Amino acid sequence: MHGPRHRHSPQSHIHDLLEHGRRFRGGVHLPKHWHVARWVCLVLIVPCALAAVSGAVLAWRLAHGPLEVTRLSHLMGPIPVVGGRIPGHPAGMLAWERLFLQWQPARDGVPAGIMLEAHCLTIRGLDGKIAETAGEIDSVLSLSPLLHGVIAPRRLRIQHTHIALRSTANGALELDLPEQGHKGRGVPTQLDRLGVLDIHDVTVSVKGLLPDEIVALGPVEAHGVCKMHDGKECAWVGRWKSNLTLGTAHTQLSAEGKEQENMGAWHFAMTPTDPSALGAVLPLAGQWKLPIALEGDALLASRGFEARPVRAGLTVQLGEGEVEQVQGNPIHIVKGGARIGVEMQHPGFSGPVKVSVQEATLAVQDSAGHITHLTAHGEGSADGLKNPRQIDGQASAEIDALDLEHLGTIWPLRFMKGARQWVTRNLTSGQGHKMTLTSHIHSERGFDGIRPTLMDGHFTADDVTVHWLRPVPPAEHASASLHFDGPETLVIDVVHGQQKTSSGMLYVPDGAVRIEHLYDRGPPAQIAVHVLGPLAAIHEVLLHPRLHLLSQHPLPFTDYAGAFDGHLMLSMPLLPNIRDDAIRVSVDVAFHDVGLGNVLLGRRLDAAKGTLRATEDSLSVNGTGRMSGIPIEAEVVEALRPSNGQSVTQDITARATISPAQAARAGLPVPGFDRGQLALLAHYTQLASRQADVALSADLTDAAISFPVWSKPIGEHAQIAAHLGLVGNELNALDGLQAHGRSLDVAGRAFVEQGHVRRVVAEGFRIGRSLGSAQIDLPLTDAGTYGVHVKADPLDLTPVLAQLNAPKTVPSQGCATCGGQQPSRGGGLFRWMHRMFISHLRE
Repeated sequence: MHGPRHRHSPQSHIHDLLEHGRRFRGGVHLPKHWHVARWVCLVLIVPCALAAVSGAVLAWRLAHGPLEVTRLSHLMGPIPVVGGRIPGHPAGMLAWERLFLQWQPARDGVPAGIMLEAHCLTIRGLDGKIAETAGEIDSVLSLSPLLHGVIAPRRLRIQHTHIALRSTANGALELDLPEQGHKGRGVPTQLDRLGVLDIHDVTVSVKGLLPDEIVALGPVEAHGVCKMHDGKECAWVGRWKSNLTLGTAHTQLSAEGKEQENMGAWHFAMTPTDPSALGAVLPLAGQWKLPIALEGDALLASRGFEARPVRAGLTVQLGEGEVEQVQGNPIHIVKGGARIGVEMQHPGFSGPVKVSVQEATLAVQDSAGHITHLTAHGEGSADGLKNPRQIDGQASAEIDALDLEHLGTIWPLRFMKGARQWVTRNLTSGQGHKMTLTSHIHSERGFDGIRPTLMDGHFTADDVTVHWLRPVPPAEHASASLHFDGPETLVIDVVHGQQKTSSGMLYVPDGAVRIEHLYDRGPPAQIAVHVLGPLAAIHEVLLHPRLHLLSQHPLPFTDYAGAFDGHLMLSMPLLPNIRDDAIRVSVDVAFHDVGLGNVLLGRRLDAAKGTLRATEDSLSVNGTGRMSGIPIEAEVVEALRPSNGQSVTQDITARATISPAQAARAGLPVPGFDRGQLALLAHYTQLASRQADVALSADLTDAAISFPVWSKPIGEHAQIAAHLGLVGNELNALDGLQAHGRSLDVAGRAFVEQGHVRRVVAEGFRIGRSLGSAQIDLPLTDAGTYGVHVKADPLDLTPVLAQLNAPKTVPSQGCATCGGQQPSRGGGLFRWMHRMFISHLRE
């Protein structure tokens, strides 16, 4: 029935294979190495096939939902997360109760990633105590960085978590675990891929920032999404709300972000809190014991979790409280506020930045309850926010009424310290009016190099009391105005003041206080005061020990009368305690209608006018007046700081030209002086040892002199002189007695005992034709008799006898106004000299 089969038909091929198999089983043997190769292929291919199938199944399962791998993960856990000080003894071990994995394949340009979800996480220390807890942490990690050992989350969700940190000595933060080591760098982490953040019921506490206090942030409720733009840039939008506890201070933080200009526009706020709780970390903040509230807006350009500010605005509100000062009383703040704007040239903190204070107000209360209001605005720029080097800024401020008596209670100690110290200590009363201030600052060396390049302003005050040098009595009821002469110089002008003294009232038409280098410690100050008033009053001021002018070297004058017009200059550093040698004093006085007692040989000077100049080293007086009716010109030079005992401390020169009538009215008629004028000169010098010399001389050239034994007409040269030596106020020597003229030469000296002249000896004389020597014994009183002893050869008595026999004559024309006090010729020149020079020394 069946025909023969064709050898190339399908049936023939099957038949051939079967036949071949039978032959093979029947004893056909392949080479041995073919058997080895077959088993090797089976060993390699089957596991790979199984792994591929298992991986495909696992990937399919992970892609369709989270897969719990808790049992498998417990084989590897707990795992060390914080190294210990001893190798093999980690300080922190991480454990979890449940762990889930999920595969997120690449989609819409987002690379593939792995989701990890862990529940009930704990970190235990070496002591077995739980230090950190987390209810749930859910994160999606980018696969590519993870293959290189870098954790780069794309999404992060944290719930019901408490993180305990502590601050190290170098300011870093670490987990609060005992026996913790500080080696290694930890697991590398990148947040630039983070796009979703969810935080619910998370609290972070930090120990060590505040002494014996804990800083806590939380619970935190936050949600944020980074909306991508241009592949890399994104805009973070969302919300944030949390509490912040700083020791005993509490505040609430809130923020809300929306998309604007492809960036995140965030509005944030902080409820009022007392920043003094941060005093241990920020000493400046610890001084502000008042509530501060913050509110503001910020525009942020973000790349992942890295937010770079573009511009920001901050509103600060101050409540009532105090700002403490390190070395002074606190400043009482009533209220205040400011609106601050910040704009970056490029997003981030590294580029140039501009800062503006659009409106700042402050109300402060002084110790008397007066409230002063300050308003200010300004702007500035810097080459960066982090460690800027170049800084520029300008600001303007305005202050309303000020009570100078209590100005120190509202003027900060660190603001213009030098000016503040002098103004608040020496302007002790008065009412100040509106103050304006404009300033420009610049620095090339950061904040430490900030210096003003421009300072301008104005301030006026009435009824001011100015202590120009304590404890010298102050100038009162003055008007003052303040202005700047350059960026570091303050000038205070004073007008219409008066100064009380026990000798009368001094008036201050004008004055100025110039304070330089305002921002340095102990800046130099120059004080110039224009003073008018009684001479006795300015003499009282110059006698004050603080000036070191006349207190150690008082002038010998008494009974001061008359008026003066003077200028007083002081130069000194503004320090709490000023050394005497640091004070420089200069006085320039013009006086008129002055009367002084005890000017020369006990005689009084009247109707004087002249000038007085004094420094802390010397004093000089130049003037003219009338002494006992005689016109006199005097020069006084006083050395106030002699270098040694032989230094000249006082030098007085007096000149006078008198007529016979003036000599008679002065009670000092000159024997034989009938007509013309006598030119008198007195020169007094005193050493630091209190030794003094008085040189007296009279030029008789312009006088007509007629004695019984000698005479001269007007125009013929003649002169007399004497020298007195003093120790203190007591006469010690009288010598250098000289008389010279035509046919006149007398040289003599005196003998002094216990301050009194007992005799005068003319050791040699030539008078007319008489030659010899003489001795005159002086009486102890003016009413006593003189003893005259003459030894001469020849002795010409012809002129004496001729005058005794001459008829009586009326007074000469040159003495027509002598008032009947014709000088006696018989008393002689030595009687006149005794009355003129010696008798006054006894007083």
